[in-house]
Amino acid sequence: MIDAFIDPSHPTSGPYATHVDAEHVVVTGHSFGGFTPIATVTGFANELGEVPADDRVDAIIVLAPAVSTTLRPTNCTPPSTSR
Repeated sequence: MIDAFIDPSHPTSGPYATHVDAEHVVVTGHSFGGFTPIATVTGFANELGEVPADDRVDAIIVLAPAVSTTLRPTNCTPPSTSR
C-alpha cells in the first residue's frame, strides 16, 4: 500500500503521490483492520507465507484491533494463561 501511494506512475493512487510525505508514514486500522498496523511494523507469518516488518512506518494508530493467540504479529508473545 505504501509503495502504491508514493509511486506517481501507479494507475490508481499516482495522482496522490505528490501529496504523500514518504518520510512520515502513519498506518491506522480498526477491528480486523487494526491488526494491519501492528503486523506492518512487527512483521507477520502464517501458513500462507511471511511479510517482513516495514521500517518506513513511523507511527501506528490502532482502534480495537482483532488480535488473538492465533492471529498475532510475528514477534509478539501470547498472553500467559496461568495465574
